Amino acid sequence: MVRFEENRVEVSLNYLRQFQAGTGLHLAVYVDSTRYSRTSLTDVPEHEREHEMLGPFVRWRRDIADCHFKKEFETISRLLGKVLLPPPPREHAGVWPFADDDESEQDVAFIVGIDSVGNPVESTSNPKKLANFFGVNPGACNYMTPVYFRREVLQKYYSEPERYSVVDGRVSCLSLWICRIDNDLDSHVVVFLGQ
Repeated sequence: MVRFEENRVEVSLNYLRQFQAGTGLHLAVYVDSTRYSRTSLTDVPEHEREHEMLGPFVRWRRDIADCHFKKEFETISRLLGKVLLPPPPREHAGVWPFADDDESEQDVAFIVGIDSVGNPVESTSNPKKLANFFGVNPGACNYMTPVYFRREVLQKYYSEPERYSVVDGRVSCLSLWICRIDNDLDSHVVVFLGQ
């Protein structure tokens, strides 16, 4: 989502805009850039020495002047600016409570068995569309139907211990979510379909 390097920060635009939509916050980008030049100030047209733009979401100013503190340079230019990026509407947050669960995520299907001719049988994992032991959604797969995964699916979680925790019976991400699993087997991991 976010990657920090020595001179740059990269952010996934989708997650950033979803965060803005959910929080209602503007994103402010500030610029403070100074450059030095060997060009004499007399060679810079007077109307080019000062520029300013004022708008509802963009404001910047650039000035060019004599450089008095670096002897190897004749002029200095400085750009100061700010850009405000308003948040998208709340419904673009893509998460509850700002988006309907049915609209925010597409249903994920998993193979839950094999039919009489050997073809895989898939079922949605959306809990609202699954059957349970109380008569909801008769004819659909049961919420408690086991789904089997190779143990390698846990590698993603093991590789980021600062974010994920894998212990007996569950995987969790900070305090955001918990998924109950059966991870006692050497060959695979089992998760309930509606989990």
